[in-house]
Amino acid sequence: MAELIISEKLKEKEKKIKLLMAATGTIIVLIIILNFFIAKTAQQAMAINIVLALLIIIMVFAVGCACPRAEPEPAPETVQEEPEQEPVVQEPETIALTPEPEPEPEPEAVQVTEQFVPEPEPVRVEIQPDELVFRVQIMSQSRANSTPEITMDGTRYPTFEYYYKGAYRITVGEFRTVQEALSLRTKCKNSGYSQAFVAAFRGKERELDPAVFRR
Repeated sequence: MAELIISEKLKEKEKKIKLLMAATGTIIVLIIILNFFIAKTAQQAMAINIVLALLIIIMVFAVGCACPRAEPEPAPETVQEEPEQEPVVQEPETIALTPEPEPEPEPEAVQVTEQFVPEPEPVRVEIQPDELVFRVQIMSQSRANSTPEITMDGTRYPTFEYYYKGAYRITVGEFRTVQEALSLRTKCKNSGYSQAFVAAFRGKERELDPAVFRR
């Protein structure tokens, strides 16, 4: 409703301005015609020009007064915001915890001490003087009777010593088959005698024929 009233007032002021400008323009044209036809002297022309200038000034002032002024815009209404409510924090419920039962002590472990039972000493097989036997050679010495026996895994083994190529060779075991001698050779290697090997003998003499290992 207020906007309609303001627009109507503006239209009326515009009409008044147009009428004022038309009237002023008509008067100016008449003065120019009078200046052209009536003024005979320079003084008359100057007077007419002064009147013309005054009329122009009056017209400009009138137009400026008649122009609509911008009305101040109404201040926006302040909206009062409602204060936010703080959220209600619910305290957690306290749950009574029942104490866990203490674990029963485990029974003490009974330590069983194993008694070391030494292996029985190997039984020497009675060998005939000319019979073929196999022994395991484990080391060489520069002097005789340096190692009468050795111990491996708690078992004592008597040694057999023979002289060969400028040194005294130490052997253990006395077997009729190569397989038995090879088993003892493996045991000797595991006990630290890394150079142990199987050698063949006929009585107390070293047998150098390789064919005896293929029997």
